[in-house]
Amino acid sequence: MTSTALRALPILFCLVLGSLPARAAEGDLQDAKRSEARDRFSRGLHLFENGDNGGALAEFKRAYELVPNRLALYNIALVYVALDKPVEAALTMERVLVDSGPLKPDYIARAHAVRDEQTLRIGLLDVKANVAAAIEIDGIKIGDAPLAAPLRVAAGTRVVGVLASGFLPIRKEIAIAGGAKAELTFELQPSETHLAHVEVRCPLPGSDILVDGTLVGKTPLPASVTVNPGVRVFELRRVGYLSAHKEIALSDGARGEVTFDPEEDARAESGVRGRLGLLLVEEGEVFLTIDGRARGEYRQPIELPVGSHDVKLERAGFEPLQRTIQVSSQSEMLVRADLRPTPETQSVYVAHARAYRTWAYAALITGAVIGGSGAGLALWGNSKLSSAQDTLTGVQNDFTNRRKCDATTGPSLAVLNQCNSDLANAQSDVTKYRNLRTGGIVGASVGVAAITVGVILLVRSPDPGHYDRFNPKSFASTLMPVFSGGPDGASLGLLGRF
Repeated sequence: MTSTALRALPILFCLVLGSLPARAAEGDLQDAKRSEARDRFSRGLHLFENGDNGGALAEFKRAYELVPNRLALYNIALVYVALDKPVEAALTMERVLVDSGPLKPDYIARAHAVRDEQTLRIGLLDVKANVAAAIEIDGIKIGDAPLAAPLRVAAGTRVVGVLASGFLPIRKEIAIAGGAKAELTFELQPSETHLAHVEVRCPLPGSDILVDGTLVGKTPLPASVTVNPGVRVFELRRVGYLSAHKEIALSDGARGEVTFDPEEDARAESGVRGRLGLLLVEEGEVFLTIDGRARGEYRQPIELPVGSHDVKLERAGFEPLQRTIQVSSQSEMLVRADLRPTPETQSVYVAHARAYRTWAYAALITGAVIGGSGAGLALWGNSKLSSAQDTLTGVQNDFTNRRKCDATTGPSLAVLNQCNSDLANAQSDVTKYRNLRTGGIVGASVGVAAITVGVILLVRSPDPGHYDRFNPKSFASTLMPVFSGGPDGASLGLLGRF
């Protein structure tokens, strides 16, 4: 080895040592990402199973961002199905099919089926305008005119808007069938005014919002409503609720806000009302907020107008659960209330359960020791007692029938003293062994009582793993989906480790 190489070794060694902390930090970062991804995945499953599709989508997407995973992508597509977004569902499932990550053959087959099912619920819409303009569908910008190709749109009734700076906005309602193609043509008129933007706030989902009598979308509107400046009349309509009107004056390019707080129509027919009930997974106080209004502790099913409602479930020490439900007049809508405990609540519960079991095991062990020792002592004392009683009987016999201790025989003082001493010792041994037997029986009884207490504590003790269903580490290593999809939503049951 040359001197130059030798001189280079310390430098190389320092470089290697210097890279170790960086590699360790990188490894810690990856572990943290995987841990968060597992937790997000677990929370997403819980939210999805309890109907909070929006929350589940956010959690699954975050899990995928942290650790790109084909299974997470598969779940994202299923949540899009539940959200009645066939375009997003089909596109995402297409990504699942072209992804190179591991996926079982039956899942791949199901992915093909879901993609094909959702594709049948997609129509094509060709929008033409006389000027370059932004195209909105149901309040969401989806493209720009002129279009290079028709837009893929979820089948159903849609509100299509075309907006361009310097022109009056136009909105039209159109019914699009799955697998069919529709076309709309817009002739925008020039305007010297600058368009205004209005945020519409309403806690009640599924309400029609009209501007100057023209439908612009349903709540919750995903973005502000673009309108001509001037005095505009916003109207809210929903079956089972009183119609509401709000007038707002807007200057050129202004931004405004309109808030609706719908009131139920007391005169509405009974056919437009349904019932909402909670299916409580666990006992405890659950508080309801429906469409932004606190309803207090749930005690019995609640009557509501038919249609969509935002329901928020809350319980002290648990994460809130929020979902949109559909109330029907045909049957009572049951909402599953399985709230996820906060880390603090779960930690306290596990500590309490383990302490409970520790006391139970301590009582069992202590009872076994005391009971066993007492039983052994009682048996040993009882065996000695029989011999001691025989000895006492023999000594007592020496004082009768003219034996050595009988006073009528005139024994010497020394013999008489010895006889009395033997009698006292024999009586003492009998008393001693009798007390030992009694003490042993008492000890055995105490031991049995302690064991009984331990058994009762063990039987009645809380299960430390009661909330393991929320623990990402508790899932199996494979995913087992049970799925059905369509415009009424989807159901998904998953077991898996992310």
